[in-house]
Amino acid sequence: MPSNRTRIDIDLVQSTQYNVPPHKTAKIPPPKPWPLPNFEPLHIDNFDDHGSPNLPPEVDTHDPFKLFSLFFTEDIMDKLVEWTNKHAELYPPDEETEHPRLWQPTCRQELYAYFGVLIHMGITIESSIEDYWKDLNTHGTEHIVKKYMGAVRFQQLDRHFRASPPWPPSDQAPKTTFTRVDELAEHIRLTCRKLYNPGTHLAVDETIQRFMGRAREIVNIPSKPTPEGFKIWVLGNEGYILDWLWHAKGDKKGPVDLDTSFTEKEGFSKTQAVVLDLLTQRDKETNAQLYLPGKHIVWLDNLFTSVKLLTRLRELGIGGAGTVRTTKTKREEQGDLEGDVLVDISGRKKKLPAEQIDQRLADLKLTHSAQIQWGTLYGATSKDGQVMEFAWKDANVVLFMSTVDNGKAQYEAQISLYANDVIHRQVVLLLPPCENVLPLLLREPNRLGRSLAMM
Repeated sequence: MPSNRTRIDIDLVQSTQYNVPPHKTAKIPPPKPWPLPNFEPLHIDNFDDHGSPNLPPEVDTHDPFKLFSLFFTEDIMDKLVEWTNKHAELYPPDEETEHPRLWQPTCRQELYAYFGVLIHMGITIESSIEDYWKDLNTHGTEHIVKKYMGAVRFQQLDRHFRASPPWPPSDQAPKTTFTRVDELAEHIRLTCRKLYNPGTHLAVDETIQRFMGRAREIVNIPSKPTPEGFKIWVLGNEGYILDWLWHAKGDKKGPVDLDTSFTEKEGFSKTQAVVLDLLTQRDKETNAQLYLPGKHIVWLDNLFTSVKLLTRLRELGIGGAGTVRTTKTKREEQGDLEGDVLVDISGRKKKLPAEQIDQRLADLKLTHSAQIQWGTLYGATSKDGQVMEFAWKDANVVLFMSTVDNGKAQYEAQISLYANDVIHRQVVLLLPPCENVLPLLLREPNRLGRSLAMM
């Protein structure tokens, strides 16, 4: 039985189960592309707003410490000092089992130095902590950290540093990893919102914060660049993180502090409710809506995208677009599916299956992927006409949904004979000379995909 450490994440998207594998040809040829249906996209005021920093005018953007201090303000640093000193007071060393080290109260300047040491360790990797304090003659390298802090003091601070108020030894209630960092994390989360004016193109995705220690919340997502650590649901804009939700591992757990009205009243799965939760947040001081109608598009991968979700986002005035899958995650196999909630005469709630992508488009992917020429585009609309659905042939058939594009606009692709990526080579090989026009809907996901590489 696999350990909790190697257990695969419950939201992992499974590989497509093809009726006919992409390297084989179906006996029945695929249908010829039909005319794209009429579709009225959601109006977005400005497609080219990339977002901008919202920094105080007196801040020197060339001073790293000034930028760091926007997030780690003097007020929050003073709280960290207080909590760290309090923890050292509550948990003194056991003189019978440990080598006693007299604790000297820390201060704001020393914690700045402690953070500096941590940043240096993240940039310059050594095999052990002690190596950062070895000298040039014995180790071959000498690190700058020894000029600002001794090894013993670093270990003391590392043991007692706290990002939330510490609890006394008598408090034996279970504590999660997120409880331990909640105060500091909430401060940084709100600061991230305040210091940036989000642009048009937003994205929601899951990211992994690498952690190799011991914690119940560690997950494993093999497809991620950093597969093992803490899972976080993130809202970003071209590389800047605007907001996030923690994730608690477990079959009956999931996003932490999720607005349950989206799951219980509207019938969304927990995964899709993450998107709605992040995009309906309000300013903590003014209660103003953060993401206004007609101003934003959220780009999603196939873990989230559905007709029901994009329709709900359209009701909020937020555009949506993303790839679509034909498989279920483990969470969905266990019953956490989106659907339409109905209440019968007796008051009991019943969830009816939600609308899926047009079956004709799904069949193109599952059966005819090897027979369709690169660049061929098929389209359909949802039953209520609020969502446009596409099947486009890349290396394989890609399923896609959008509320902001009807598939008829085009743009000129920058095609190079020396391009390294597979898509550009296929464009060069398959398109006639000078025919480098592609559907506009393909441009934004490619550009935004680069800005989300850190997720």
